[in-house]
Amino acid sequence: MEQEVHGMLLVPHALRQLAHLAARSRRVDPDRVSFTRTLHAASRHVPAQAGFPPED
Repeated sequence: MEQEVHGMLLVPHALRQLAHLAARSRRVDPDRVSFTRTLHAASRHVPAQAGFPPED
């Protein structure tokens, strides 16, 4: 449970950092980068399932 809470707190921070780095590389104001579009772009690159089967 504690890991899930940490994950929910860290994912938005990581996405904002990703958006900031992308904006800097394109010389765009980071405040102009959409959080929702960043989320959708990141989710397209994450596999739907983990690389290991769940425990029985």
